[in-house]
Amino acid sequence: MFKGIQPGGAGLENPDDTETENFVKFIKENGYTADQMREAYYRLVGVSDEIEITPEVAAILSKMRGMTEKSFPLTNFPINRFATLVGTKEKFENMVPLYHKYVDALKISDVEKGILRSIIDNEREGEIALWVEGKTISYFKIAVKDLSKEIAAVVMVKAIEKMVKEIPSGKKYEITFSE
Repeated sequence: MFKGIQPGGAGLENPDDTETENFVKFIKENGYTADQMREAYYRLVGVSDEIEITPEVAAILSKMRGMTEKSFPLTNFPINRFATLVGTKEKFENMVPLYHKYVDALKISDVEKGILRSIIDNEREGEIALWVEGKTISYFKIAVKDLSKEIAAVVMVKAIEKMVKEIPSGKKYEITFSE
């Protein structure tokens, strides 16, 4: 939905879907954060404690107000949809830190953990292999530069989870990376 998640083409069912897609595009193109979105939402619903407003929050708030003040024949955009979008953006922004926590929990050496972190952090491209008793039992290729870091982090977790399931019970394993 945000950088790396492309809106469009999903067979939009109603004007709210189009409005949501346009809002996501607006957020993505301008690089706004979940915190900025949240503050604009709080201001929209009248619960913000902040006195000062940043230009970024003002721009988001203006867009939100424009979406919620539509008149007939369009219905008002549901305000609670902004809360869902803020939550989605926040989860998206947290994908890389969550990937790091996942890597830290793996039963591999600190060197291997550093390598796995660097694949995302440095947008590397190559092949990750899982070794058990000197034999490769699984591998996959990744090109982080072709994805956003957030999407690459999700791909990496899913691929590593799949590989780890192939480890015979009680066996130690190693993970290698080659560019």
